[in-house]
Amino acid sequence: MANKRYPGVYPDKDGTYYIKPRIKDVFGKTKQTTIRGFKTQKESSETKQEMQNKVTMAESSYVSYEQVFKENLEFKLQKGKIGKSTYNSCLGRNTLHILPEIGNINIYNLTAENYKNLQIKLKDKGLNIRTINGLHSDVVSTLKYATLFYKLEYNVAMMIGPLYKDRDNINSFTTLDDMKKIDKANSLSPEEWEKMIKIFETKIQNTNDIEDKNIYIKDMLFFVCEYILMMRIGEVQALSYDAILFDKKVIFLNKAYSKGVKDITPLKNRKTRFIYLPENVLNLFKYCLGEDRKFNNFKTTNYIFGWTNHFSRTNVLRRLKNVQKEAGIEENLTNHKLRHASISDMLYEKQDPTAIATMAGHNKEMTLNVYNQTLEKATQNLVTNLDKIGRASCRERVFGLV
Repeated sequence: MANKRYPGVYPDKDGTYYIKPRIKDVFGKTKQTTIRGFKTQKESSETKQEMQNKVTMAESSYVSYEQVFKENLEFKLQKGKIGKSTYNSCLGRNTLHILPEIGNINIYNLTAENYKNLQIKLKDKGLNIRTINGLHSDVVSTLKYATLFYKLEYNVAMMIGPLYKDRDNINSFTTLDDMKKIDKANSLSPEEWEKMIKIFETKIQNTNDIEDKNIYIKDMLFFVCEYILMMRIGEVQALSYDAILFDKKVIFLNKAYSKGVKDITPLKNRKTRFIYLPENVLNLFKYCLGEDRKFNNFKTTNYIFGWTNHFSRTNVLRRLKNVQKEAGIEENLTNHKLRHASISDMLYEKQDPTAIATMAGHNKEMTLNVYNQTLEKATQNLVTNLDKIGRASCRERVFGLV
């Protein structure tokens, strides 16, 4: 039970503490959630109060979108970022299309759901995609201004993204109903992924040089991390063996390579998280560990892939393009598209969105955190279903190579 000094803080079975704060979900509704793993009562109590204050601020403060939009436009004009003609054209198109719809909305109450509906409404009015995405850029800029000067926490326009001419939905992880509207051929399909894996399989089988074989395996593992484990490219580059808990079959992810500072940095606005490993992916890591141990300068803190030379962003993308071309895939693939193709398919297959969000490292406001299943059970179900629908296995014969 919670004590008088720290109300709303509860002891957990493992000696830690958990809280049950009220937060705003992706639909803008206030709901209760449970957060575990705090080491002290004080830490958990302070976190609960901070989250509660954010909800209270959003409910009590009123700053209209129109006010922020005009302030941002004037700010750009004064700083010389835009000219008078751009100012007038931006004001004109937003006055015509955006301000009548959301001008009076409190910026703290602008949710991903109602912004998505706005974009769909603009499309239904007959505006072309280019015009809608021009308006989208204006909204992104306005909300960026609000994050700087009005302490707005989430830029929902950036979360939703631009409108695609071949899709009715706006964001790949807003609702399951949206996912049903997506033509799955517009992203990387399981069949296309299998073609890519077959190319690596052929390269591994056709080489007698152990060093080349190891390079091909690590190339394949790099893309597996992005596609199956839903990792960002910087997180893959910063991955070290000491972050893999082989006995528990998980990766403890708490750092990433930042191309801005060109160094490994802690995760900032993203969750430190556990990534659960399917057995076949775990075996790939074990194989690479065994091969890397043969080097004299081996340390478990060494980066599995590194971030220079062979596994630099440029070289990794170049190899992805080459494999895409060999596989006859027309989709313009990028490393980040691999990650989002997997997330999209998991949601399309109706896997638990809370578990997907946890493994993918998304903020709660960017996910479908609307189910009541326990996280542990949901995550295990996700890992099981990854294999069932053929995403995690990458075919047994491929991993049998190692």
